[in-house]
This record gives sequence, C-alpha cells and structure tokens, in this order.
Amino acid sequence: MASWFLPSLTAAPGYASVPDACESVSPQALRQAFGSNREAISERDQSSGDRRQGTSCQWRTDGSTAQVQSGRYGRLDLDITIEFDSTGRPDAVEADRALADAEREPGASVVQEFGARAITTRTSRETRLVTGRANLTVEVRYSASELSETQGETPLPPGELDAVVRRVALEVLMKMGHPQ
Repeated sequence: MASWFLPSLTAAPGYASVPDACESVSPQALRQAFGSNREAISERDQSSGDRRQGTSCQWRTDGSTAQVQSGRYGRLDLDITIEFDSTGRPDAVEADRALADAEREPGASVVQEFGARAITTRTSRETRLVTGRANLTVEVRYSASELSETQGETPLPPGELDAVVRRVALEVLMKMGHPQ
C-alpha cells in the first residue's frame, strides 16, 4: 500500500497586526532621545491593505533651535510594518527583502541583536537601524545634536545615537512578542 504525504497547509509563524508606533516607545526612551527638552509628535500615520499593515511616528524636539537654545535637539522616526502574501498568510520574504535592501546601503553593518538580524547605517548626524522577525520589519532613525549657547550645535557621538535606536527597536520587538 502506498503512502501519500499531503503538503502542510499551516502558515509560517508571523504577526497579525501592528501596534500604534507612537505608543510603542516608552517615556524613558524618549527622555534618552530628547534629554530634558520636551518632544512633540510631529507626524503619525497608519496604513493597511491586503498585503501590508504599517504604522509610523515621528517625534521632534518641541520648538526651533533658537527657542530651545541648549540641551538635546533632535528627531526620532519609527516605522513598523508587517507583510502578508496573496492568501493573507504572513510573508517573511518581503520583510527579508527590506533587510537585504538596508544591508546593501553604503556603510551598512550587520549585527545580531534582539535575537534577530539587524542592519545599522550611519551618517555624521544620523543612525538608522532596520531589524525584523518573521513578517515584521522595524525601522528606527535618530538624529540629534547638543545645543549650547557657548559652543553652538554639536552632533551627538555615534554611540549615543546607536543607543537610542537600539533601545527603541528592542522596545518594539518586546511589545510585539514572538511570532505566532
């Protein structure tokens, strides 16, 4: 008697929905990013379609450099996206593509963080981190300077920029939990 194996119809583990990006970052992380200066949400967006759900948030130091005059002055962007295939199942291929695209950028470095692959890119004023699990992609961008009445504007050292993007990405991944 012949045995027949049917293909498995179970979907790969994945995420079904995204949290509000603006509510995914703790007050402590925002304090780390903006210091004693007040931050304000300057943009908030949510999108949804058959194959993608996304949410984004942008925080900026409240006020202009002339108004703030001293302390940390910056901008923090967070994008959270999950992808689905044409049947509505989690699609890790698109999430992997976003990581591969980030890896091809000039100066990109690949690190294993948070139990997931992460790609970091830097400019003189900004650090960007892209990471993901299953059908989830998290992108964090942070740029900031220290303002001083005597020294003017000084970009933050890369290590301080890195610490903020890592913390924000970790908070999002912890909030999302493991794919189901």
